[in-house]
Amino acid sequence: MNELQIVSTDDVRRGISNALEVMLQAKKIDSRIFYCDVISSREIPPPLEANHALKIKRQKEEAEQRFKQWKREHQGNEKAKITLQNVSPFSSNDLLRYLRSKHDVDASAPSFFQHVAFETFLPNQPSLNKSEDPFGSVPGSEAITANLLGKLFVEKESHFLAPSSSQEEVIENARTILLVADFSGTGVQVVEYAKTFHANERIREKRNQKRLKIVLICYAATLLAEKWIKENQYLFDEISIVKGAHSLSALDWDSLKKKELKDFLESYSLNKKSRRRAAFGFERSGALYCSSFSIPNNLPVVLRQPLGPTSNWSPLLTHQNIQKIVGHGTGDAIRATTLIGTHPDFNNGPSLAAAKKSPYFQRLLGDLEILLLLYLSEARECFMPSVNEISSKLRLEIAEVESRLETLRGGGFIDLSFSLTDAGRAELEKAKKKQYQKKYSLHKSLNLYYPSSLRLGEKW
Repeated sequence: MNELQIVSTDDVRRGISNALEVMLQAKKIDSRIFYCDVISSREIPPPLEANHALKIKRQKEEAEQRFKQWKREHQGNEKAKITLQNVSPFSSNDLLRYLRSKHDVDASAPSFFQHVAFETFLPNQPSLNKSEDPFGSVPGSEAITANLLGKLFVEKESHFLAPSSSQEEVIENARTILLVADFSGTGVQVVEYAKTFHANERIREKRNQKRLKIVLICYAATLLAEKWIKENQYLFDEISIVKGAHSLSALDWDSLKKKELKDFLESYSLNKKSRRRAAFGFERSGALYCSSFSIPNNLPVVLRQPLGPTSNWSPLLTHQNIQKIVGHGTGDAIRATTLIGTHPDFNNGPSLAAAKKSPYFQRLLGDLEILLLLYLSEARECFMPSVNEISSKLRLEIAEVESRLETLRGGGFIDLSFSLTDAGRAELEKAKKKQYQKKYSLHKSLNLYYPSSLRLGEKW
């Protein structure tokens, strides 16, 4: 329980798929009319109450006007067309569902995506203003989970509710509302999100009449999260937590060891004022779990904090980029090389190379790797590499490579044949980086939180 778990995208997809299949076969949930949502921290909860109607109506009208203006300004622009086609499933959002029903953004969207609302995003475009990107959203683990669900539900025969359905239609017709989370460190977000459904009187009434079930599937949860979810079990008719996530809070250590751990973690927190609150991660959950697409803020700060002027510590995981650590199909194992001790020194001004400082660019290092590979292929006048070849060369899952390529296409850095555009070459030029070694002065044993394979000096 004191080792860091890293799971792959495939692990999460298989885990959620198996949990859902078990429920369907046991007839614990009704698959005839099905509505699915991914747990998130969106401001607009799925079941809108009547007193929100005026506000939402005004937001719809404003967003629709922005959308029309944006389409007029970018008519015939190839980059805008790519943006319009870059439509991905996300958590339920009445505003975006409304826009989806009014504008044929992507007529080729497969029907199995209809169980979830759609949202457009350009994760590698922080400079876009509202007139260029009316939604300006950045995908987190919720977006990746929703994409996994889209691929999963193509295999199912459930009758999904169309994204154009009103809130009233969803509430009246759904037999099952499935809430899905990839990870829960404290259980707080899961419980609070579920409560938004119970705020709707009609949902409560149908549930009391046994005509509607609210089901939770969470791929991984710490003991702290599992305990809180089960204390609020009245919110759910069925709960499936696929696997337990390692956490420091679950360690059965004596008081001396706990104090040593506490002192060690706090000594490497950059912000002295919030050390006690942040050292163990969000709500002191102390999670030792992450996936190939997300690093939760539940991890102890020492594992993920960025470098600061007063720090001599290079964390194992920076922001959300762990592709240097995770090879595809790793499961719980950790292999490949890490960036411990070495960090790029980006000093070329605002560009892709400045991604380390931007919340919009938390996947950029991997994108730069692909750009570099494509550049080298062009320079050698050889054939463009296939998705499979890129996956093998960079040790990334094929789905991840495809996602990153879509990001690069959407940003105008490569064309549909994987060839670099002028913008792509310019960004590569800006992305030149210099390596330098960091010094360490660890005064405690690394055994407290790093698995043996990650301790300094060990061979892989």
